[in-house]
Amino acid sequence: SPLSVSAADSVVTAAVLAVGVIAEISLRSEMAHLLNSQVANSLAAFNYSYAKAKLAVSKPEAGAVAADELGAFPGQPPGTVIAVVRDGKVGFAAVFTDGEPAAPPADGVADLEGLDWNGVATRTVRLGDLGLHQVGSRDVGSGVRLVSAVTVEDANATFNHNALIVAGIMLLALLAAAVGTVALVRHSLRPLRRVA
Repeated sequence: SPLSVSAADSVVTAAVLAVGVIAEISLRSEMAHLLNSQVANSLAAFNYSYAKAKLAVSKPEAGAVAADELGAFPGQPPGTVIAVVRDGKVGFAAVFTDGEPAAPPADGVADLEGLDWNGVATRTVRLGDLGLHQVGSRDVGSGVRLVSAVTVEDANATFNHNALIVAGIMLLALLAAAVGTVALVRHSLRPLRRVA
């Protein structure tokens, strides 16, 4: 009957929408997990390099010397920003590109200095002209904090691309359900047209 076809169509529509919503939530969750993992890996490598450089020098200014030596720090993905923050002020910072690391713009440094590091593991912040970054930090004692910020621009572009694909598939499935419903209703009503 047309009512049962309409009910079936509603169930199919609800199922397609539910799958789409779950896929979008899953994509966003996976993106956040991957960004946090990249921040953790960047911080681990940064911490190792910082500790190694600090141990290599025995002078009281070891932290500053170690920070200076980090300018050639390899292995960070393009767009990543690392910084040594001492008592709330950035003493050293570098942004990594495909080439050599460079000093980040002043507005990015100011944004890093304006962050409150208490109680938050990672967060997404805008670092001036550098754009959105997932930022994490590690307290290494004596008022020194190592900061790593991984760009989220590529992850957002990938998420938006995949979200459009999921939305397109949902739209096609809904259109297919609608066309199927119309075809079933027409087929179900054919005997009534013959009587009329």
